[in-house]
Amino acid sequence: MLSAYTGFRLPSLWAVTLYNISVQDGGLRRSLLGTVLSPLWGAFEYSYWVFASVAFAILISLLVAIAVVGWSAKNDAQRFVIALWLLAPTGAYLFHEVGYLDQLLYLLLFLSVWMWSRWNPFVAILPVALSIFVHESAMVTTVPLLLFFAIAKSGLSKKLLAFALPLTAAVIVALQGSWTDGQSDSTVSRLTSTLPFAFREDAVLLFDMGIRDTWVYVNQVPGLNIAAPYTIAIALFWLLQGLRNRGLDQKPFMIPALAFLVSISPFILIAGGYDIYRWVFLVLANFAIVLYWWLGRSERSHDLADLALGVLPFVLLFYAPLMYFDEYAPRSLLFWTVEDHGFWNFPIF
Repeated sequence: MLSAYTGFRLPSLWAVTLYNISVQDGGLRRSLLGTVLSPLWGAFEYSYWVFASVAFAILISLLVAIAVVGWSAKNDAQRFVIALWLLAPTGAYLFHEVGYLDQLLYLLLFLSVWMWSRWNPFVAILPVALSIFVHESAMVTTVPLLLFFAIAKSGLSKKLLAFALPLTAAVIVALQGSWTDGQSDSTVSRLTSTLPFAFREDAVLLFDMGIRDTWVYVNQVPGLNIAAPYTIAIALFWLLQGLRNRGLDQKPFMIPALAFLVSISPFILIAGGYDIYRWVFLVLANFAIVLYWWLGRSERSHDLADLALGVLPFVLLFYAPLMYFDEYAPRSLLFWTVEDHGFWNFPIF
C-alpha cells in the first residue's frame, strides 16, 4: 500500500497514445496490443478511461503474479527479495509506470515461465516471442530472463532451440525499420479524428526513427554515468556468488556470469532511449527476478556478505533517486504537506 500511495498516478498520455498503434499504421513494431484491442477501443469510443482501465488491469495482474510467486517461494530469502523490491523506490516506480508497455512484457514473461515445465518449449515461449511485437525492448529485458531461467533449470539443452522464435520476431521488427514517409502523419491525422483527448503526437513521431537514428539522436554519456554504480554493485554481488560456488560447482562462475549479464541487459536501451531512470528500474527488476530464481536453486546458506551486496543496488536508489516522468515526484508522507494539498492531490495527465 505504501508503494501504491507513493507512486500512484493515472496512465500518462504518452502511454495511452502507444495503445493506439496498430498493424495498419506501419507494421508490427509495438502494434500487437493496439491491434488486438482495437475493437475494444472502438466499442467505448476511444475514451481515455477505457485505456486507463486496461493499463490498471495489466498492473493488477502483474501484482497478483508477484503475490503468487511470493506465496509459492521455497524460502524466506526469496520472499525478502520480493518485499525489498516492493518497499524500495522500485515499488513506487512500478505504480508510477502504469500504462507503459514494459509491464505487459513482464506479465507475458511470467506466463511463459509458468508454461515452461508444463508445455512444449516452442509453445511455452510464444507469449515472450509475441511480446517482441508489444515492444522490441523485450529482446534486452524479458527474453534474456527466460533464457537464464531455461539454462538454470535444464542446462544447455534442445529446449533452447525454441528461442529461435523470439529471435525471428526481433529480426522481423528490425528489418521493418522506421516508418516510411507519410505514415506518421497519417497516424496523427487518424488519432486526431478519433481520440477525444489531447494525445502525445511525439509518441507517434518516434516511429520515424529506426535504431540507427536513435543511436545518433540520444546522448549515451549521461545514461552510462548513471548506470555505472548499479552495474558495479550488481557485478560485486554475482562475483561473490561465483567465489562462494567454488568447490560446489564444476563451473562456479558460469551461472553467476550469465546472471550478471541478464541483470544489467536493460542498460543496452541506453543506446537508443533517453528514459535512463526507467532503464535503472528495469535493471533492478531483472536483478530481483534473477536473484529470486538463484535463491530458489542455491543449495548453500547465505550470510551477511550476501545480504549486504544483494541490498546494495537498492540502497543506491536513496542516493540517486529514480526521476519520475512529466516532472512528477514520489508523493510525500510528511503530515504538513496536507496544508498545501500535496498529500491528497493525484496527478491526472
